[in-house]
Amino acid sequence: MDIGVAVGHGTDKDADGNTVGWGMTPLAVGLKAALLREHKTLPDLSVSAGFETGASGWSVNGIASKEISGIGLHVNAGYNGAGEAMVRGSYGFGLAVEYTILDKIRFCAELNSELSDDGKEVIGNSGLVGGSVDLGFGSWDLGGRLFDRRGPRWQAVTGLTAGF
Repeated sequence: MDIGVAVGHGTDKDADGNTVGWGMTPLAVGLKAALLREHKTLPDLSVSAGFETGASGWSVNGIASKEISGIGLHVNAGYNGAGEAMVRGSYGFGLAVEYTILDKIRFCAELNSELSDDGKEVIGNSGLVGGSVDLGFGSWDLGGRLFDRRGPRWQAVTGLTAGF
């Protein structure tokens, strides 16, 4: 099982998409549990759940991972809830690749999409480029994310993940 905490720093946009400021994002906390690991032919399967402190948002995701020729491939799908009775949630989908550059340093790239929970509207898409450093007890992650619509235009993200 892994536990992670992350915080971001990004730009804020108004309803027309204009940048109006920048600041810190809420602290995000997540748990990930492995359901199937190290099978010869099947991918690793995990489930994760998370929430943002100081906000009512939460998420649940399923993750399938497989390493092929030293490249880690990850597919995830899940639901993001708002926690408020009158606010609908959204479905999230993602594809990621990672490659170990040195023994303790990994590079990763990720594409994500978010759809309204009725499936009729693409809420937004984003891409992340970053990496992580193995600290022995876990890892330190650092990356940059670009968005195409709702939310900040860009975001710098960092976090710690510890496995147990």
